Amino acid sequence: MYQQINLYQTVLIKKSEPLQAKQALWILGALLICLLLIGAFIAKTKDDLQTESAELDQQQQVVTDNILELEALFPVPMPSGLLLRKIDSLEKKLEGQRDVMEFFSGQNLGNNQSILETLDGLARHRSKGVWLRRISLLNGGRDVQLSGSAILAQQIPEYLQLLGEKKIFSGQVFSRLALNRLEENADQVDFNLDSKEKVMR
Repeated sequence: MYQQINLYQTVLIKKSEPLQAKQALWILGALLICLLLIGAFIAKTKDDLQTESAELDQQQQVVTDNILELEALFPVPMPSGLLLRKIDSLEKKLEGQRDVMEFFSGQNLGNNQSILETLDGLARHRSKGVWLRRISLLNGGRDVQLSGSAILAQQIPEYLQLLGEKKIFSGQVFSRLALNRLEENADQVDFNLDSKEKVMR
């Protein structure tokens, strides 16, 4: 014997019970509390950020004030005129030394030796009352130009005789000797001595 059951009868369908008013109030309360907590957290974070920003502004102001004080205590140094002149003088001196080094580096060893011997001889054998203002050794030392002054005119022949005796310019033929007496000092004489190329060594 079969018994049929109608599953679609309304009695057999399980119905969901509606939320009770009390449960709904609890859920709304929980949501409200969460929103309040989130709002409180945001407000606290904002206050912390504002406080930190104010502290940073204050620190920046302190640093700026310190910089201004230091700038007042240590102003920008002005260049010293004396120091600049000294630097300029040293640079010219170095430039002159470079020119001398370039000159000697461009000469062969034989010419260098001859020039150095001539300069050494002029330095070693000086005559009192006579001084040289300019020494030119051209063409590897074969052409010589000397310019100088003497307190007395008779000291010039004595000086030239000394150079000859010491063989400073051995084998050198001098072609011109020019003398010039100064108006402001009648005794002092300027001289210029030029040579031709050496004929023997």
